[in-house]
Amino acid sequence: MESLSDSQQEAVRKIMSSESDRIRGRLLRAGMDEEQLYSMGRAEVLDAMASVMLEAEMAAATVPTNSDPKIELQLHFEMMRMQLEQRDREMRVQLQRDREHAREMSVRRSRDKFIRQKK
Repeated sequence: MESLSDSQQEAVRKIMSSESDRIRGRLLRAGMDEEQLYSMGRAEVLDAMASVMLEAEMAAATVPTNSDPKIELQLHFEMMRMQLEQRDREMRVQLQRDREHAREMSVRRSRDKFIRQKK
């Protein structure tokens, strides 16, 4: 991000902000507490959105009590697939957090090295 010009950085911030606003709007419509939602960081908001999406998918795939065993098996596999997708989304969010942390640490090390060289 630091390698971008000021105007490019501002454009990226605007995109991220409007994207976050749309996601927060969907979470509010899904019944999430507004105060809690606005106290969350971006990664937490994405986690919450992934959970809401998974819950909606699972609710749509309810199993009738007297259904065909083949259909029940298909629904079971579909639910397993959705759970794996949820885990994948969570892992991607964690990976993004780890990358951001690594970038931050790299910047700090570079800054500290620069300061030591100045002395």
